[in-house]
Amino acid sequence: MAIFWPTVKPDVLVTGTLVEPAGIAMTGPSGSGCHSGVLAVAAVPFPALAGAFSELDRKQGLLSEKAGLGNFRYAFTHSFSLLATVGYDAVTNTVPLTRNITGLVALGGFALTFGQDFFLQIEAGRKYNDASYLGSLRYNINPTASLVGSVNDAVSTPEGQLLNNLLKLTTDANGNLTTTDNVLGNGGVASLSDFNPQSLGSLSFDQNISRYQTATISFLEDFERDHADFTVFGTRRTILNGIFLGPPRTDAWGARLSLAHDFTPLMQGTVGTSYSVNDELGGTARSLNINAQLGYIMTREMRAYIRGDYLDRQSSASLNALSPLTGSLTDYRITIGFSRTL
Repeated sequence: MAIFWPTVKPDVLVTGTLVEPAGIAMTGPSGSGCHSGVLAVAAVPFPALAGAFSELDRKQGLLSEKAGLGNFRYAFTHSFSLLATVGYDAVTNTVPLTRNITGLVALGGFALTFGQDFFLQIEAGRKYNDASYLGSLRYNINPTASLVGSVNDAVSTPEGQLLNNLLKLTTDANGNLTTTDNVLGNGGVASLSDFNPQSLGSLSFDQNISRYQTATISFLEDFERDHADFTVFGTRRTILNGIFLGPPRTDAWGARLSLAHDFTPLMQGTVGTSYSVNDELGGTARSLNINAQLGYIMTREMRAYIRGDYLDRQSSASLNALSPLTGSLTDYRITIGFSRTL
């Protein structure tokens, strides 16, 4: 529901929005509610100021976040704007958190916009009583090549992080699931893109409330018969409650590369590799994955493929001693499969 208040000055617009998207925000294994309100004041053509209040609360009352924020944007030109976010964020839990993350929010940055093909927004400052960084990037190099990146900082549970990633969910012309980050400048979806609600670099899946600081940047390009997807990512997770092994802060970073070539309209070959480093459970694991696949479209509904995968993981001494599941390993497999679209 949106409410508009007329003002005396014709160059000032005041708007208010009340939102209650129940069931969208989830922070645990069962449902939660999200209530938010926004009051915005915009002075044409450039200054804009907004105040917001939001509450995220599980039905069990385990985790609640209440924030009152003011957002200020001053545009020096149509392309360059200064940004500021100030307010107060209160995060509480039935079982006290290991760190006090309730406090003032003070972020500042800038935004650059050049038409519909370039957008960059960066903010840095203090949040959760610690340094915090937020950002978003989209650069459509040409109609079939894009550079997309993001930096986020939020408190949630692993399943809550999965559901927050669904906010970017969309489909391509064939009905396949993807995200808005995989949409190219011409409106098409990058052919090598896939949909995975789990963030790159995500570590153990558990019920612990954590602070997630994530950063990703991807280059996507579709040539006439060749396709490329290159991504670099990093994730820092700070566990705030629950039972865990090792230090409360875990890090993961790495990169992945996928290349494809259309031999014919019905046959495509793909090769890919990824490398990641995970600091978790008091040790470090380095993983290398190499894969190759050849696919053939038999009919409109039927597809055949042959795929090979190689995985090499080198774990530190502490992880080797912890469990066979966390130790070093080398594995390879060959898969021959058929898929049918119903």
